Amino acid sequence: MLIAADAVTVHEGRVQLPRAPVTPDMPEAKRSIARLAELDIETLIAYHGGIARGVKDQLRRLVED
Repeated sequence: MLIAADAVTVHEGRVQLPRAPVTPDMPEAKRSIARLAELDIETLIAYHGGIARGVKDQLRRLVED
């Protein structure tokens, strides 16, 4: 389990990028998410949106785009 705070958001159980209007450096945010994707985690808790499960692939997809 990872408590991700504001590194990502969760909407309807899916991990999403942090909101662009309040993220001053999105490339750096994506680099941080890439590091999180390397961790052995299954469940993520985000400050905005709550809990997401099965997150490893979701995190990878966020930074591949």
